[in-house]
Amino acid sequence: IDGETGKIAAFKARWVAKGYAQAEGIHFKNIHASDVHKDSTRVLFALVNYHDYECDQLDIKAAFFLNGELEETIFMEPPEGNEIDKISFIRLQESLYGLKQFPRCFNKAFDTWIESQGFVP
Repeated sequence: IDGETGKIAAFKARWVAKGYAQAEGIHFKNIHASDVHKDSTRVLFALVNYHDYECDQLDIKAAFFLNGELEETIFMEPPEGNEIDKISFIRLQESLYGLKQFPRCFNKAFDTWIESQGFVP
């Protein structure tokens, strides 16, 4: 939306998989992705406050565009409204937004990148 006129400035679209149709053991095996526990966050903020440190945060807005590699072989039907033959199937080479295992694939790709930058995830 344009900030001056309030009208739509551009249309965006992305392919999304129908993850609700996936069955465990067939389409995915493990979907666990690490997450920060609330107590860890509280301890961090307590230490920052106690020692009068500076604390910054960041949000990776394009996180779900950084697709990780799939461990499984997944085929999907082409999205509606395209030129691909309806009898055809698409083989995914990378994880796609909407898959049950997508957060895990992203997390693994992000951990690999963090380690390549010299950090410890």
